Amino acid sequence: MANPPNPGWSSTSVPGLESLGGMVDNAVESYERTLNLVQSWFEGLLATYKEQSDSYGAMLRSVDASLHALEEVVEGQAKITRALGESLDAQRQVVTAATTSNENSTERIEKFVGDVLGVLTGQLQALKSQVEIGQSMMADPVSTQSALFLKMTQDWTDAYGRMLSATPQFKKDAGG
Repeated sequence: MANPPNPGWSSTSVPGLESLGGMVDNAVESYERTLNLVQSWFEGLLATYKEQSDSYGAMLRSVDASLHALEEVVEGQAKITRALGESLDAQRQVVTAATTSNENSTERIEKFVGDVLGVLTGQLQALKSQVEIGQSMMADPVSTQSALFLKMTQDWTDAYGRMLSATPQFKKDAGG
């Protein structure tokens, strides 16, 4: 839904700006809906990973309890103590490695989601800033046209740079 034109200007003074303002408003609303959808999707994805992490934690605690019970059996069976001890140590290393890997994965995903949301938020702020400049341009379009173009170019360049830097950082944090 387009907003009514600014009372300080008329559509007869600058042809087409009223419909341009409506298009910009619709674009902002569409972008906000998209941002909300992406944020919901990322939150759902993060919740799924956290549930998996909790499930793995319970499984690992169960395995750890089983390992402790196995340790008691090993102590009672003197003839096979050495072989079972080595097996127990190997299983503990796997459990520790799995726990550490799971924690690192969750942290990386949280950081990545935070980075992506930060980039999208920055882009939304840039778009809102451009809308404000566009509204001021409606009052005096000739003198602010150059400022609008420079501001728009800088905002989108900054947002695009942040988006590009988020993925290599995630790969770097992932051990790539």
